[in-house]
Amino acid sequence: MDKFELMTDEELMFHYQEGSETSFGILFKRHAPRLLSYYQKRVGEPLASDLFQELFQKLHKARLSYKSKYPFLPWFFLLARQVLIDHTRKKESRFEKMIQEEFDDSIIVKSDHREELLQELEWALGFLDEKQRELILNRYLKDWSFAEIAHDLETSEGAVRKMISRSLKHLRFVMTQKKEEL
Repeated sequence: MDKFELMTDEELMFHYQEGSETSFGILFKRHAPRLLSYYQKRVGEPLASDLFQELFQKLHKARLSYKSKYPFLPWFFLLARQVLIDHTRKKESRFEKMIQEEFDDSIIVKSDHREELLQELEWALGFLDEKQRELILNRYLKDWSFAEIAHDLETSEGAVRKMISRSLKHLRFVMTQKKEEL
């Protein structure tokens, strides 16, 4: 048995900070299954694998900021959580970008609060049929590619693009009707 395998996580992290690849390998082997599972439960595959890889890149970049007087595992899970939060923020900003691209100011009821706008969209999504709503949510909230949606629906990417376009058109119509009523 290698001397590194007997070390605590904190000791391994100290050696990793000094440049030991062996220490990193043992830390990876110890914690990879648990952290991959953490992401799989929250976002599913294949995104879990991407976030998992991003976590270990972040660990490498942040390794020198780790203080060995503190427990390693809570610090590492904090990094894991930050990666997940960063991903969620990016996803939310993509959804907001879709809102800006697909709906101009004349359609969306003016709102000073993001929450109100999201409530309006949630309300409007309720007027779409289940398939249209699922298309919009998969594309813009879950950030699925057209190819992933096509595979899921067992159809072509072109058909998916057309269905999403029609769903957005319907959503615009609902939002326009709401504004005219106010």
